[in-house]
Amino acid sequence: MYRCECHFAALRGAGTVNPRHYSDRAAPLTKAHRQTLSAAIDGLSSESEQGMRCGTQVPNPQLPPQL
Repeated sequence: MYRCECHFAALRGAGTVNPRHYSDRAAPLTKAHRQTLSAAIDGLSSESEQGMRCGTQVPNPQLPPQL
């Protein structure tokens, strides 16, 4: 699960997720993973996106295996 705005920030170009807000592991997002997340998040309205706060859980696609 990604939490709060942190995953939106990663989609917007940060490239990595703040470890404190990443429930499984902190790892760079691959281009494909970012695109998959973007597609999943496109369904959220901008109003919902702006209302996100730390602690809110947003489902994410299957994470790539950790190498």
